[in-house]
Amino acid sequence: MQRRIVVLSIVVVIAAALLITGAVLIQPIQTSAGNRVAVTWGLIGEIVHRLTNGKIEIYQILPPSVELHDWEPTPDVMEKTRGAVALFWTVEGLDEWGAKIAQSIGIRAFKVTLGIKFIEAHHEHNHDHHHGVDVHFWQDPKNVAKMTENIASFLVQLFPEKKDLIERNKTNFLRELQMLDEEFSKALSPHKGKVMITQHDAFRYLGKAYGLEVFA
Repeated sequence: MQRRIVVLSIVVVIAAALLITGAVLIQPIQTSAGNRVAVTWGLIGEIVHRLTNGKIEIYQILPPSVELHDWEPTPDVMEKTRGAVALFWTVEGLDEWGAKIAQSIGIRAFKVTLGIKFIEAHHEHNHDHHHGVDVHFWQDPKNVAKMTENIASFLVQLFPEKKDLIERNKTNFLRELQMLDEEFSKALSPHKGKVMITQHDAFRYLGKAYGLEVFA
């Protein structure tokens, strides 16, 4: 019997992705020297902002509304990153240029995806998948939760005086991510085992998390 195919609305899929990424530009606030971190892109910046109540200045390197894949930093980025106590980045093949920037200007670089289990890449789509892994890890809320735990740990190392604030906000944010995961599970459970067709091969983590087969 031919498998039933469920085609999810691209609007719904994009909305789900945006709920997870929170990919917005965080406007920096004026803080004292040594109270600034650099982040490669919006998801990291949003998490740092949530964990610190905006009490740490954030420089987001990737400009808003710019495609992350294959973006390369411009010469002025190096100068703008100076003054940050550390730089947060995610994974090779996506924003490893952040680690190179940190090394070149002599600040600490933190890889915030430590402990996340990456899915092997579909090599026929290697413009989005590098070093053998699919880089769209944030489509699974559990991966964002692990990322949040890592960022919280790194922030406590950098700003131990803010430990109580960071830990409290981490607990609250993890609870929100758990609720999001439960909402996705409830909405998608009737479609478990079915096929999700998308225009772009970026939703395999979502499919794996909720029992869908993804084809692009």
